[in-house]
This record gives sequence, C-alpha cells and structure tokens, in this order.
Amino acid sequence: MNALRMILFAGLLAGADARAEVADTVDPLDFDCPLQQLPSQRAVGRVLGLDNFWQTYRARDRLMERVRATCAQGASAVRVLPEDGHSAWRGQPLVVALR
Repeated sequence: MNALRMILFAGLLAGADARAEVADTVDPLDFDCPLQQLPSQRAVGRVLGLDNFWQTYRARDRLMERVRATCAQGASAVRVLPEDGHSAWRGQPLVVALR
C-alpha cells in the first residue's frame, strides 16, 4: 500500500513540474506611451500571477500609475515583465522604459 502511495505521489509531482514549466513563462506587457491603453485584466493577472478579480483590478491601477510615470519621464514605450521571467506574485514587476 505504501509503495502504491509513493508511486502515485511521484506521478503527481512529475505532472505538476511539467505543468509549472509550461505555464510559468510569461509574455511581457508592452505600452505605447502616446496611446496608454489599459491592458486586459487577464493579461495583468498573467504577468503578476494573480487570479482574483479585485486583486487584479487594483494591481492594474497601480501598474498603470507606474507606466504613466515612466512615460512622463520621456519614454516612448514601456515594457512590463516579471523580474525573473516568471509570474511576479510576491514581487514587483519590472517596468522598463523603451526609447
């Protein structure tokens, strides 16, 4: 019985690792400063690793404040991505000015 449990547990771990590798890489959000269009909440949630509607809504507002501030400093475009290329749930996303 213990051997069966260990085999099932190992199978679950292997499946979780494979799913994490595929779903963990996130595409950046790009903003054109003259347009400053709001990204979809789904796109923001993907970059920040958020699933909750209200958390994503508030995070999008804070993110857009940072994007507007970066644009006000003279950038023509802004790219937002997680610092390590994966979802930035506990950390801050990296905001990069593109000239």
